[in-house]
Amino acid sequence: MNTRTRTINSDTTITNRLLGGFRRGLHSPSWRVLALIVAPVFSYAQFVPAHFTSQSAYAGTNSGFSYMNSHDDALNGAPATLFENTSKAGSGGEYAWVQREGSIDATQVWLKAQSSTTQRSSTFVDGWYDFQVTTDKVRLDWAVTMTPLVWWDQSIVRVYNMTTGGILISHNVTGTGVDELVVTPGHNLRLYTGFNQNNLNQWSYPAGNTAFLAEGRLSAPIQAFQGRVTLQDWQGSMVGEPLTVTIRNAANAIVQGPETTTTTTNGSWNLPTSLANGTYKVTVKGRTWLSASVGNVVLSGGS
Repeated sequence: MNTRTRTINSDTTITNRLLGGFRRGLHSPSWRVLALIVAPVFSYAQFVPAHFTSQSAYAGTNSGFSYMNSHDDALNGAPATLFENTSKAGSGGEYAWVQREGSIDATQVWLKAQSSTTQRSSTFVDGWYDFQVTTDKVRLDWAVTMTPLVWWDQSIVRVYNMTTGGILISHNVTGTGVDELVVTPGHNLRLYTGFNQNNLNQWSYPAGNTAFLAEGRLSAPIQAFQGRVTLQDWQGSMVGEPLTVTIRNAANAIVQGPETTTTTTNGSWNLPTSLANGTYKVTVKGRTWLSASVGNVVLSGGS
């Protein structure tokens, strides 16, 4: 087998191999070329919204309480947003303010509960989104702020697996962070945020000016190599044509593959990757088409 290589530009090389034999009825060699375009993509897996639930959050002072509505809302796959707050002022200079925010759609689940500077007052808020996840990993970005004045003060960000039961992760100490959670596609999860804050001085609690926060955001980032091929002499639909993809690093060592993927409309294809950020060379081979490579493909969206 003879091999010829021609450089298209500084980043793209198409390797042509002389196929053995001849086309039926022809007396010249058969060349079939695969042209390739590649780019990295950073996309998000699907979340399927199911339910939002919350209790009657309140802001309280010595003069009474101001409540927010409770919720028991079926979402049935539809996106939803939330924004509510309430406040209460007391006759002795006490003040309490509490707010909850959230949103859920196919790309992320976010809930935030917070109080302002609460002076000699009390606040309480909680809520949770239930949803189905369709990937095997989710990312939790969380933040907790609390200054407990009595033993039952707390601020919590928590993720539950409602299919199997139990807590996947829980944070109840002041701080911020990122967690990667391994989950099962098709399982039902719950993101919970809430806090209980008390410093009502009429009960002899310490008078303090504090603010509480419980915020969690779930996402499922997926980095991938994505491209489009053009197959010489191809006629008909491009959907379902198998391709073999190989990824090499800057030292030309294979770091992923060969793996098989298939084309979709217009010859597009997608190959998820867990490779670290960096520069890579992508080679694609069709069934009877000549391989094509694209270099200097930079992954920069993942970790």
